[in-house]
Amino acid sequence: MTENLRRAELLLQQDRYQQAEGELRLYLAGDPENGYAHALLAWCLVKLERYVEAEAEARQAVALAPASSFGYQVLGNLLLRLEYPDQATQAIDEGLRVDPTNSDLFALRGHAALQRYRWQEALDAARAGLQHDPGNIDCINEQGQALIKLGRKEEAARALGGALAQAPENSYVHANQGWALLHERKPKEALEHFREALRLDPQNEFARAGMVEALKARNIIYRVMLSFFLSMARLPPRWQIGIVLGGFLGMRLLRQAAIGMPALQPFVLPIIVAYVFFAVMTWIADPLFNLLLQIDRFGRLALSRDQRIGSTVFGVVLA
Repeated sequence: MTENLRRAELLLQQDRYQQAEGELRLYLAGDPENGYAHALLAWCLVKLERYVEAEAEARQAVALAPASSFGYQVLGNLLLRLEYPDQATQAIDEGLRVDPTNSDLFALRGHAALQRYRWQEALDAARAGLQHDPGNIDCINEQGQALIKLGRKEEAARALGGALAQAPENSYVHANQGWALLHERKPKEALEHFREALRLDPQNEFARAGMVEALKARNIIYRVMLSFFLSMARLPPRWQIGIVLGGFLGMRLLRQAAIGMPALQPFVLPIIVAYVFFAVMTWIADPLFNLLLQIDRFGRLALSRDQRIGSTVFGVVLA
């Protein structure tokens, strides 16, 4: 049985998750009360995207080994993948209660805060993890993302630059560097990092999405739109809704003012036309420029299947 567990650990290190699952199930057939083995099996299932089974295994791992932080770490990671940041935070906090020096849990805590639009909380969590392990790449990545969201681009560049020097073969470090450069309106430089990230890990969806944005940002119109989208993404959802409604109400007030005072019309009309153009572009920019990317050989390969289908449908409707 012990040999099955050792083989499973080795297979996990080699990213051979299906084989590792088989070894773990053989081990658990003889020792079904081993929480560590259940946690490893949950991680295999996460990687295989069998999330319902993974959650059952992760919760069983926590129940069988409540004094081990590893089960909470796997459960928190899974819940973040499912975009349940509140539940993930509860699991992560339980893990930190068991092991308050686990830097990987602090990195997950920061990621959960990012999903909840709590940028400063994410930064604090990442830095707390770095106090325990200054070389933790996940904490450095979360710190960089939090700094970007807070608008502290120079600090983010320094943090991610240090991570890149420390782990030049880490796909997510390159992807984060690419997104940081997109925030700085440097799509050409960002594209190089996204390409390298995908070379290191062709399944890195974070890098693939960034590459699509960088390719589209070669067009100056989309570059302006992307700057707006990235700026809006740094705001909590309520603020985003407030800005959209504020713009709409502002245009109505301007229109009414122009009707009441004809002398204002030459000044108000261009503002309204520019606003309408910009508003329409926020709706259609993504499928429109995805459609243009389909003309580009490399761009077509970067698009996901859903993006290709969506942009094609948009093109038919537009025609």
